[in-house]
Amino acid sequence: MEAYDDERLKQESPLLHGIPRTGPFEVPQGFFDRFPHEVQQQITARPANRWPLLLRRAGIALPIAAMLAVVLWYFTTTPDPGTDTIAIVDTTTAPNVDDLLLLDDDATFAALAVEDPQAALGSAPDLTDEEIVAYFEDEGTDITELLTTL
Repeated sequence: MEAYDDERLKQESPLLHGIPRTGPFEVPQGFFDRFPHEVQQQITARPANRWPLLLRRAGIALPIAAMLAVVLWYFTTTPDPGTDTIAIVDTTTAPNVDDLLLLDDDATFAALAVEDPQAALGSAPDLTDEEIVAYFEDEGTDITELLTTL
């Protein structure tokens, strides 16, 4: 059976068949006796050039130092008082939609609350009955529905 597998491997893949079959965990004779001495020889034969080591250390230290400098600068600079981001709303005219969109928190809405809403609206305009009926007809409002809900 083994001869058959060997012949089959030889036909299907001559490259694999040509690899010698040796144990993968075999080492040459005296390897462990020579190994420490060969390593020591390679270490002492290396030139004592420290520039690559210094460049690697600088490559790590310089970006970190730059980030620290930027963070320090950011937190120590004071903002220019002329560049506040507070929106100033013109209070002499009625606010438009853009002004109202700037007011986005509950505290601002509470500050705008009026004690007496009728006083804030002012007096109602004097309209005749015909003007009121014309308004509701123009808006398409069913007057009978309005009267039944009151």
